[in-house]
Amino acid sequence: MSKYTDESARRKTERRRTKRRPTDGNSLGILESISDAFVALDREWHYTYVNRAAERIVGFRREEMLGRTVWDLFPQEGTRFERALRRGMDEGVTIRFEEYSAPLAIWLEYTVYPSADGVVVYARDITEHKRMDEALREQERLIRQIAELTPVVINVFDLVTERDTYVSSDVFTLLGYTPEEMAGMEDAITPFWHPEDIPIARAQMARSKAAANGEIGEFEYRVRRRDGEWRWLHSRSMPFSRDEHGAVRQIVTATQDVTARKRAEEELRKAHEGLERRVEERTTRLSEMNTVLQAEVEERKRAEEELRRSETTLAEGQRLTHTGSGVWNVATDEVVWSQEMYRLYGFEPGSVTPGYELFMQIVHPDDRSRVADIFQKVVREEIGYEVEFRVVRPDGQVRLLHSAGHPVYDGAGKLAEVIGTIFDITERRDAEEERHQLLRRLMAAQEEERRRIARQLHDQLGQDASALGLILATLKARYGVQAGLGEQLDSLTVIARQLSEDIDYLVWELRPTALSDLGLVVASSNYVKSWSKHFGVRAELHTTGMGKDRLTDEIETVLYRVLQEALTNVGKHAEADSVSILLERRSDQVSLIVEDNGVGFDGAQAFGARRRGVGLVGMRERVELVGG
Repeated sequence: MSKYTDESARRKTERRRTKRRPTDGNSLGILESISDAFVALDREWHYTYVNRAAERIVGFRREEMLGRTVWDLFPQEGTRFERALRRGMDEGVTIRFEEYSAPLAIWLEYTVYPSADGVVVYARDITEHKRMDEALREQERLIRQIAELTPVVINVFDLVTERDTYVSSDVFTLLGYTPEEMAGMEDAITPFWHPEDIPIARAQMARSKAAANGEIGEFEYRVRRRDGEWRWLHSRSMPFSRDEHGAVRQIVTATQDVTARKRAEEELRKAHEGLERRVEERTTRLSEMNTVLQAEVEERKRAEEELRRSETTLAEGQRLTHTGSGVWNVATDEVVWSQEMYRLYGFEPGSVTPGYELFMQIVHPDDRSRVADIFQKVVREEIGYEVEFRVVRPDGQVRLLHSAGHPVYDGAGKLAEVIGTIFDITERRDAEEERHQLLRRLMAAQEEERRRIARQLHDQLGQDASALGLILATLKARYGVQAGLGEQLDSLTVIARQLSEDIDYLVWELRPTALSDLGLVVASSNYVKSWSKHFGVRAELHTTGMGKDRLTDEIETVLYRVLQEALTNVGKHAEADSVSILLERRSDQVSLIVEDNGVGFDGAQAFGARRRGVGLVGMRERVELVGG
């Protein structure tokens, strides 16, 4: 009896194994070749078919599964998996869902189809897909945090839909639209871009689709704000995510408003053009000195070209400046650096372990105490920070960096993390120093040329004017009694005297010998008297504390030229009849104050971006060069 029962059970199991098993050779071949798991269950939940992929995913051989129930192998009572199978069996409906399988430690996407004998189940391993989704979400979270710290607009742009999937809040300040309005627009290019710049956008998108990981694209273009104003923008972009075929799907872009820089370049160009016109007018009035003045003009042009090249180099350096970012966990003292942060500090990415001690070793010895105090204050007061400091790279190179940090608080309101950014500003500092050196050389050359021209005016034209006066006096004494001739000689004498005075005034304008021989006070007093006589305006010079040791030649020259320029502006524009000048020295400071009772001007407009006067700019630059 026992033998009969065992045989009956064996045959029953075999029938279950063969029941509903695919018999068509092509169908069976397809099911065995697919990468998804496929199993068939009868109405008693016995496995009747299992393909190779199912064996690989669940970890059982099909011989171990066929004939047994699904609940024997996976006793998952009360789970979503159980409910889906029973519903598909009972209601005869197709069910699709995702679930994490704890026994298999993987994520699976299930599709349950009803069949005549029970149900069939497709299962796809989506663990890697889930991991990539989580990594993308984490990457987006980091970008959002960085976007809140940097003075730029960060956006994630989908190259397929040509829409932004994320835009940082700074876009409202830049374009006047909210991030929600930007994300909801069907077209992220046509409504904003200048028609002439749209080909730039198309070309950049084409390049981005073929870009390698980490490859950065840069471009400048014009966009229209919500209020209709056109602004110049500078963008840097790189691949952010790829599709299942490895093609770039999304790019992340950092955008800065460079309108002010563009306007400043235009204002500088106009200022240079205006300066050239003034030089040409002066050359026309003093045509007899054309050869001498031409040399000065050419020297000035060369200096301006050097300055333009320096500014171009500086602008290019700023455009290529990289930004590093990092996160400091205050509780665990764990530090995470971006790849660019490693490079800014002179390391290959991943070659060292980031940390506070390593950071302080990199900081220049002269800056360590100050930087340490700032970070201690960040922890103590739970605030952000902004600081400039130097680092010494492993190869000995010293770089100047600008860092800003933003605090992140936990649910209890305590400081949890500090997210920081680093900018390399070494090239900007070096470019400014180079510009100052160029200005110093230019002004020194101008002073030397002024002295030379003044000597020629005094020695040649001055002597000629004096001789002309003597000749006219002799002619008057000899022929003045003749009818009509005396009046003509008187007129010529007046003209000769005025010519002599004009030459003397030009000599004082160019370079008074009293400045180098007797000092600033005497030279200024003489110039004020000469200016007052020339313009017919009452002027008084008051000095305080100037009886001490003389100032350096450079400072005296700067103060004298500023006085000249200020009084020239008064004579041409102020419509004043009284001027007061105060030259005062206190300790190691010297002040020069020029006041008049004329129409005055708006200082904000005079030094503004749109109305910056060349004379005022020259005075400011001269004073800045000597530390004023």
